[in-house]
Amino acid sequence: MVFTAMKKKMLLGFSRYFGAVLVGAFLLLTSSAVSLAAVWKRINKYGPESRSGHAMVYDVTNKLALLYGGGAASGGELNDFWKWDGLNWTQIDCYPSPGDRSDHAMAYDSNRKATVFFGGWRSGWGNPYMDDTWEWNGRIWKEIHKKGPSGREKHAMIYDSKRKRIVLFGGYDGNNRLSDTWTYTASGWKKAAESSPDGPPGLLLHSMAYDAKRDQIVLFGGYSNSGYNGDTWLWNGTKWTKSAAKGPSPRSGAFMCNDAKAGIILLFGGDSGAWPNYTYHKDTWIWNGSNWTQLKISGPSSRSDHRMVYDSVSGNMFLFGGDDPKAWSALRDSWTFTYK
Repeated sequence: MVFTAMKKKMLLGFSRYFGAVLVGAFLLLTSSAVSLAAVWKRINKYGPESRSGHAMVYDVTNKLALLYGGGAASGGELNDFWKWDGLNWTQIDCYPSPGDRSDHAMAYDSNRKATVFFGGWRSGWGNPYMDDTWEWNGRIWKEIHKKGPSGREKHAMIYDSKRKRIVLFGGYDGNNRLSDTWTYTASGWKKAAESSPDGPPGLLLHSMAYDAKRDQIVLFGGYSNSGYNGDTWLWNGTKWTKSAAKGPSPRSGAFMCNDAKAGIILLFGGDSGAWPNYTYHKDTWIWNGSNWTQLKISGPSSRSDHRMVYDSVSGNMFLFGGDDPKAWSALRDSWTFTYK
């Protein structure tokens, strides 16, 4: 009633000034309502110890988030394996397994109902840049002895559900930031694209997500030979195309996750700057297929090298861990993100 009366007064003779004020207030309220539809919430349940550089996937068959390894806050690599069922963390006992590892990558192949694991860093070996491939079938880990990408860490890997294959890009082999693209199926690894000036530069600590609504893989950020990268690249199954869209500032260690139901990709955090004065970010961004939009909402603390998955049961994103800039250590908190 109040709003209706005010609206009538506006129509009957309010000045342009007061009309502009009311319209501005209405738009502000509308904007606030949209922001309130995107919410971070901390989950007050602990499981895995503090870490960064771990790997996570969402097993849609068993409806579980799976986490393996990472860099421990106390130093060294971890080899523990955990599941999150939406309510609690539970450690999974498994042997054999990929062993101690950090900055590796995992992707869930929903067609074959298998979690695929590749590479990472493992200290104490002659060459710590690993090139092994493993699969988890829901019961056991099995090493897959098929030749594929060279040993590397800090690469990105994601599942392309339309073409039923996993796509890997980039990483670091101890000498070079890599720019090769590979695919993986039950038949093994296949190089999909050589390094090219028409594609992304060699990158490490970049992030990728599969946009199911638009059938493309989105790549953002990372660290190249030229420094921090702030470009957005799109992979259509055969080639990379650079997007003209402007978005988050150049950074590495951010992480992205696709919300297939909402048709958006979420990006959170990352780092930039030079040692020892790194800048850690805590901004939240949404990619809608053509543009980036920053959401002005509060959420997790500043961090880098964390991981996120999309929980198809709850319809929420789920985030765990990352580098802690305040303590020069790592985090062990869990968060959900809801976008409606």
